[in-house]
Amino acid sequence: MSRKTLRLSPQTETPMIFPSDLSPSQRLHELEALSAALDETSIVAVTDPFGIINHANRRFCDISGYTLEELLGKNHRILNSGTHPKSFFTAMWQHIGAGKIWRGDICNRAKDGSLYWVDTTIVPITGTNGQVDRYISIRHVITQRMELMSALNASEARLNAILDASADGVVVLESNSQVRRINASAAAMLGCCPAIAIGRDARDWLPGWEPGIGTREILARNEAGQDLPLFLNERSLVHGGENLTLLFLRNLSEQKETERTLDLMRHQLDVQTLFNQRLSALAAMAGGIAHELNQPLSGIRVYADMVANSIDNKQVLDPQSTGITMGKIIRLVDRAASIIEHMRQFASEKSPGDLRSERLPLRQAVDASLELVGQQLRNRGIAFRNEIDASHLVLGNQHRLEQVFINLFTNSRDAIVDKPVPPLGGHFIRLRSHLSPQGLEVIVDDSGPGVPESVRDKLFDPFVSSKAPGAGTGLGLPICHGILKDCGASIRLHRTSPDGTSFILNFPRC
Repeated sequence: MSRKTLRLSPQTETPMIFPSDLSPSQRLHELEALSAALDETSIVAVTDPFGIINHANRRFCDISGYTLEELLGKNHRILNSGTHPKSFFTAMWQHIGAGKIWRGDICNRAKDGSLYWVDTTIVPITGTNGQVDRYISIRHVITQRMELMSALNASEARLNAILDASADGVVVLESNSQVRRINASAAAMLGCCPAIAIGRDARDWLPGWEPGIGTREILARNEAGQDLPLFLNERSLVHGGENLTLLFLRNLSEQKETERTLDLMRHQLDVQTLFNQRLSALAAMAGGIAHELNQPLSGIRVYADMVANSIDNKQVLDPQSTGITMGKIIRLVDRAASIIEHMRQFASEKSPGDLRSERLPLRQAVDASLELVGQQLRNRGIAFRNEIDASHLVLGNQHRLEQVFINLFTNSRDAIVDKPVPPLGGHFIRLRSHLSPQGLEVIVDDSGPGVPESVRDKLFDPFVSSKAPGAGTGLGLPICHGILKDCGASIRLHRTSPDGTSFILNFPRC
């Protein structure tokens, strides 16, 4: 297809290229295609030589609030905000009427009455007769920029008023650091009379301050010689050809006292949080204990009934088979006793001092947690794949690490339970470990439905849960995060999809 230049105007520097032999309606279609390409970044409109709108793109409609039907056939006076004088638009029309590209900032009024500013470029398009037969306007919203400029202008006008009325201390210094002006708040803060402070060196009260210090906390000294914690914000100012320095001062005495109180409360809260963590772990295990104990107890009942039935039927008990049966009963009793002893040891922690960390095999903590929840997983048809290397050691507390894995396993269990069984392989939870340059990396995978996108970014925040209302406390993962942080480790969401979820635990080398 041959091509030719679409005539814009003798004044334009960059012509646009369209296929040749196009009718006016086809050329307009090409312009509409160009408008569509600009739709995501620019506000585009096309008017006839008299300014009547015959095309407006989606962003034009979005920002103005008018529908396309309301805009077509109208001129841009429908957007006139009254901000600009008539001469402004007269000059603009004279410019584009002469075939020249016009650029400027215009304030428009949207349909709802709100004002918005646009950086506008209007390009005249000439027809084959050399006359302008339409205008293309391309605009970008600059409301925020204009509002910022307005605010800056207003702030200059308010500067003197701020110096006198600011609740913070404000000190104006000359180039030699002598006080030229000090407001009432600063004078009260420093314990001096404003009139006497004029001409004194600011370092009389700010011994740690030097010009150019910027923004920082500083320990000042009031007129009575008492230490005074301040937040100092330094700004340079050129006024009337003079280099001045503005010091904004804020008294931090109350804040520092509040911080000391909060530190004390935070320590007390840490102790309470530790207690709550133990309660949460015990609550998580309580449901599992019934399942774990039910299996050996059921077995004991079956074998005991077999012996009782033999006695009731006056059958002669075969010593060999009876010995095998009693051996099974003893093993099941030992299993139940082991679970109860494990529960007792887990619940025996009494204070933060009992949570000492030690080097221990990671697999030991995983196996111990499976003693409490493993039967629940098996009852729900969830295969557990423990691929933790038995030689991998971590620094931590056995019971607290059990708590981490119990929370992770029960979260995976609860997520999996309502998901249909996949056609291949069935549901699973898998643990893997490998050494990396940074330490030991543990990957916990499951075949659940994935973590909802709405909670992924705040998964480790307290009381955030992907479970149904009432089905979870939202404390499991935050507790895991806190326990791992205490032993120098971390946890993060590695991947999640409808096919499953992976968490990565990073332990430092030990």
